[in-house]
Amino acid sequence: SEGEAIMSIWAELLPDLEDLDAYGGGPYGVEDKVWELLYEITKRLTSKKVDETYRREILDSVLPFIKSGNSGAGDALDELAYAACYSVSELRYLAESLEAMHDDWQTRNARNIYRQIGDHDKYLELRLKYMEVGADYYDLAGFYWETGEKEKSIQIAQKGLKKATGRMDELRAFVAERAQESGDRTTWIELQFDQAADCLTLDKYKKFKNACKTEEWK
Repeated sequence: SEGEAIMSIWAELLPDLEDLDAYGGGPYGVEDKVWELLYEITKRLTSKKVDETYRREILDSVLPFIKSGNSGAGDALDELAYAACYSVSELRYLAESLEAMHDDWQTRNARNIYRQIGDHDKYLELRLKYMEVGADYYDLAGFYWETGEKEKSIQIAQKGLKKATGRMDELRAFVAERAQESGDRTTWIELQFDQAADCLTLDKYKKFKNACKTEEWK
């Protein structure tokens, strides 16, 4: 069965993965082999043909390595864990396991899963604990926009423009799009300027100049 196949592949890669986790990496050939086999398992899981018993077994086998975060295969492990979850209850189990790791990156992953499965209370609980950079405000503004609370979404985004520090591109683009939709040219062009002036490059300069009307450029 597909379940037996993925556990066989897991048994093949496990000794190397344990070494990578113990020593914080290893020879490129070993790392490449582990990544290749992890993605083979993920591919089989995404076929949606693996029984629940095997999915839980592989998920529980992967979680300790995700928690450790020392193998250098974090992205592949994250993708495998997510692919092992076919149902809302399985996704919730994964989110709760990630949240319990008390790691910023895994908390982010847990938060995204809660949002995906419609557990808005848990999403907001984790989201509101960390609101620092523009991407945080963009994420929350996007959530409220998707749930129909558009006025609140815009308020959050505008608050982020004033308070956030760094990683502002997505947030500015979101507010600029809302300004363009409402016909607020002044706000739109101001945000285009801010985008261009943030780590200014020649390409950004040219793009902003092309966006301006003659009088605006003067």
